[in-house]
Amino acid sequence: MFRQLKYGLITLFALLQQVSFAGGFDGGVKVGTGKIVITPELPFHLTGYAGRDTPAVDKVHDLWAKALVIEESPSSRIVIVTTDVLGLTPAISDAARPPGAEAWHKTFADHVQFLAHPFRPDDLAGVKCDRGL
Repeated sequence: MFRQLKYGLITLFALLQQVSFAGGFDGGVKVGTGKIVITPELPFHLTGYAGRDTPAVDKVHDLWAKALVIEESPSSRIVIVTTDVLGLTPAISDAARPPGAEAWHKTFADHVQFLAHPFRPDDLAGVKCDRGL
């Protein structure tokens, strides 16, 4: 746990350093966070377990999608999104893309996803995504 926290803080400070040297830093950096529960309805199948051939019928904790936004100006913004799943359907990935992203000429290859738990994307097919995250 401490190791993950340490590397997370190192990454955050490195990103803040990049934002501050992105040109014309005036001390106006804004940072925001958000999260949403993405736990599918039970029962659902887990992947990554060779001996598991039945769906999960209970949960210990919820699955989350979390975001960190670091903004120096409206045109200079870094968004990091992590999810507690090992894959996202195109519908979920597209819903996570901010409005107007097409104007940035961003493709799927421009996005980095941090995935943590062995749940199949089809288990999340019914998860509703709100662009207002």
